Amino acid sequence: MRQYASFFAVFVASLCFVFPHQDGIGYWQVEIGPDSLRSTISISLLDLNFVPELDSDGDELVEYEEVIRHRSGIESRILEHFQVLISGTGEPPQVREFQVLESGDIILEFEYSVPETLQQLELRSTFTQLTDSNHRIFCKLEWNGKVRQYLFDIYNSRYVIELDGGSSGTLQQMGRFVVLGVEHIFTGYDHLAFLLALILLGGSLRSLIGIVSSFTIAHSVTLSLATLDVLVFPTEFVESAIALSICYIALENIFVGKASGRWKITFFFGLIHGFGFSTVLREMNLPGKGLLTSLFSFNLGVEIGQVVIIAMVCPLVFFLARQTWHKAAVTITSALIGGLGLVWFVDRLM
Repeated sequence: MRQYASFFAVFVASLCFVFPHQDGIGYWQVEIGPDSLRSTISISLLDLNFVPELDSDGDELVEYEEVIRHRSGIESRILEHFQVLISGTGEPPQVREFQVLESGDIILEFEYSVPETLQQLELRSTFTQLTDSNHRIFCKLEWNGKVRQYLFDIYNSRYVIELDGGSSGTLQQMGRFVVLGVEHIFTGYDHLAFLLALILLGGSLRSLIGIVSSFTIAHSVTLSLATLDVLVFPTEFVESAIALSICYIALENIFVGKASGRWKITFFFGLIHGFGFSTVLREMNLPGKGLLTSLFSFNLGVEIGQVVIIAMVCPLVFFLARQTWHKAAVTITSALIGGLGLVWFVDRLM
């Protein structure tokens, strides 16, 4: 019984961290022309709630009037956290646009002068210092018909870019999207809960490989279709369906208790999860050029993350399968996972 208590404690401790999260997202577009560089930044008005000096009335909410009143201050703070470093010029940027949209987004556009031969560029974003550690900035850099994408977050705040990087630039971009895929699976707590519920019953190594392979093939298909805009469903529908898939597998663990043939239902649910995986790429509004490379790299990162997670959990699952209290452990853990799925489903309907 002591072994059961220890095992159960590990699972409960793990599940305590499994809560849905909404990361802040901003966009940064940098376009290099013959004699100037245009930097366009799009952030949410909500992101400025973290700047206390902008909240004139002290209601902990930065409003439109307060934004307009503190325009110059906002411009300087944004420039502080979105830096374009160009060798050979020390001229400050010119503000070309400051706009607050009805959607609640703020658009700021700055223009920099550039030397005739620009070979290297450095981009820095420390916006997480102004907002929170979960915030991300998706950046698109365009020059001479070429396009690259960058992700700025708490772990990546600076990129030095060789504008004549050639194949090395492509490899760097692939590496960034592989990392993004790994991060997405490790922070996609609903996907982690689904994977755990899938393999919790144990079974033969062959059956587990079949289940995981079925999930991988299915979500790879819909991830590609959605990212390429071939087949897209509303995000609210997809996220709610993902939560229901967790509830279903948890109930099947409790009341059916058999893993044989599970690859079939896993394939169906994998199609739904693939649409969920595609959200992060669709939000980046990736250009057509290099899209397939980014898609492949991101999916590869997702698969690497899955393999790591399954390799960590499977020894515990195989250990559990040999214990006399296996059924009780599966029932309790599945009930916890199913409860999380239900909470997510209700939350995503609201």
